[in-house]
Amino acid sequence: MLGAEPEIDSAGKTRISRFGVRWLIGLASMTGLGLLLSFFDTATDDFTAPFARSEPPIALVAMIGATATAAIMWRAVRDWPDEPARWHNDGPWTVVIVATIWSAIAAALVVAHATSLIEGQRNFPPSRTITYRNVLFGIARASNVARGGARAELQSIGVSVGIAQKDYDFMLGKRSRGPSVVRSAGRFCLRADLQRSGPHFRLTRRSLPRGHVVRCPRVQGRILSVPAR
Repeated sequence: MLGAEPEIDSAGKTRISRFGVRWLIGLASMTGLGLLLSFFDTATDDFTAPFARSEPPIALVAMIGATATAAIMWRAVRDWPDEPARWHNDGPWTVVIVATIWSAIAAALVVAHATSLIEGQRNFPPSRTITYRNVLFGIARASNVARGGARAELQSIGVSVGIAQKDYDFMLGKRSRGPSVVRSAGRFCLRADLQRSGPHFRLTRRSLPRGHVVRCPRVQGRILSVPAR
């Protein structure tokens, strides 16, 4: 039972009730579900109408999940000190705090990816979606955001996608140590697949492997620019 009497552990380790353990297993399952959904949620959002999307209250869901987890783990931890002066014991606090943060992240992960997949199926049904291969988009700038990866911001449409570190180094040129932000100045383009369904547009991938950043052709057609509305 959640409100069972505390059990004393002679080794002094933090113990959790059976219900608390089941709750933690549920959090692990939720995290696994979120990671599984992220595996399928690879396309960018619809960038023709970014302000028309019905954003889910992700922060609210995360807050509710974190609050519920904090209350449950508070009751589930079995070795709270009887004397307030001894509450410096960090074992129970660590369990509650870590579980609370874990719950917020897991809930936000599931809701964000699930909503993105649902909206993608609604706006881009396979029967009405056309895919354009290897479309060139002008790059405005690229930034090195993390080790082993970078991001490129596309001109006009304002979409930011992940690019390989090697492509970022290609934009950097011979400079082994350059600025954290590289401006394209019309020299570099991104080669990506574009999907269209009625008035909706999106890229098929929000993170691209090596080889998708190329030099823009000297003579080229109009780089696709879809105005936001």
